[in-house]
Amino acid sequence: MNHKIDDFLDEVEAVCERHGLTLAHEDGHGAFLVVGYYDVRGGTFADAHDETEKKR
Repeated sequence: MNHKIDDFLDEVEAVCERHGLTLAHEDGHGAFLVVGYYDVRGGTFADAHDETEKKR
């Protein structure tokens, strides 16, 4: 469990709810889709992977 990631996702969720929008998976070309708000913790971000420690 990474509290930094949890805090980040909490903040993203609050912004999504406030604006009535959220980000969905890529459109096949590497861009995110902006869609109407839904529970991001039960949807888009539920399976988010912590990649912060990986070198790119």
